[in-house]
Amino acid sequence: MSIRKNKLRSFLKATIIILLILLSTFFLYLFLNSYGLLKNISNTRDSAIGSERIVSFGPSITETVYALGLEDRLVGNTDYCKYPEAAKSITKIGAHADMNYELLMALNVDKAIVYSWNDKHKSVLENLGIKYLVVDHSSIKSIMQSITDIGSEFGKDAEAKLLLDNITRRVEVATCDNKSYKPRVLLVVHRDIDFGGMSNITVVGSDIYFRDLIDLAGGINVFGEANAAYPIIDMEAVVRSNPDIIIEILVKYNEKDLSLKNWLKVQDINAVKNGAVHFFNVEDASIPGPRFVDTLEKMTSIICSR
Repeated sequence: MSIRKNKLRSFLKATIIILLILLSTFFLYLFLNSYGLLKNISNTRDSAIGSERIVSFGPSITETVYALGLEDRLVGNTDYCKYPEAAKSITKIGAHADMNYELLMALNVDKAIVYSWNDKHKSVLENLGIKYLVVDHSSIKSIMQSITDIGSEFGKDAEAKLLLDNITRRVEVATCDNKSYKPRVLLVVHRDIDFGGMSNITVVGSDIYFRDLIDLAGGINVFGEANAAYPIIDMEAVVRSNPDIIIEILVKYNEKDLSLKNWLKVQDINAVKNGAVHFFNVEDASIPGPRFVDTLEKMTSIICSR
């Protein structure tokens, strides 16, 4: 009888172990599938054989990776990486302040590319034992340097040179050569609109990237001497600064008519009186990657022609 009981216990134990294994496998499948890992891992492993598996920690980095022809090695990027279109389908590891590091580990990354200003990301990657390349996209000069650095790191030196040659030619053409007159430019990156008009107007101050663009386009940033990179001001401060040109970068570009309507209420500003209020799309103008030259060309057409 005891022998039968022992056999029964052994059978039950074996059955329970098998069931636990099956359940674990099932839940692992659900986890991987919920994050799109099954598709991405199967799609990227073959194409990345013999090459480093890359994760991008920012949209301008992702754009550089694609511009250099490294997209077949890209296995992860952030929620903000939306250009080019193909970048949207890459596994998302989260946002700047909320990265999914467990998912990052599951992607079996060889090297990450991170921004120089984000010490938290660098520290976590070091703790995880993941190698990383640091890039600086705070100025036009540093953007150009990052193209060289990424190209060199991943064996795309020739592609980097071609890309830089093309960008350099376009920058030279787009640079305003009118030295006699420099219009004063207000660059707005955010504002609230309520019944009283505009408030909490966030403008470009000492930020180097946008300062570079305004300088090359032939203008002067009216808040370029501010202590903050993006000071928040009210409409009275805008009126006192009296810009010749206003450029507003919109998160929702379809709100430009509403925004223009509110600017037209303030006729004490030269830019408003002279019809020099312009709008840019945030996804084009605010990404300091290889496409910065598109924004420069558009700015020059507005600023240098006045």
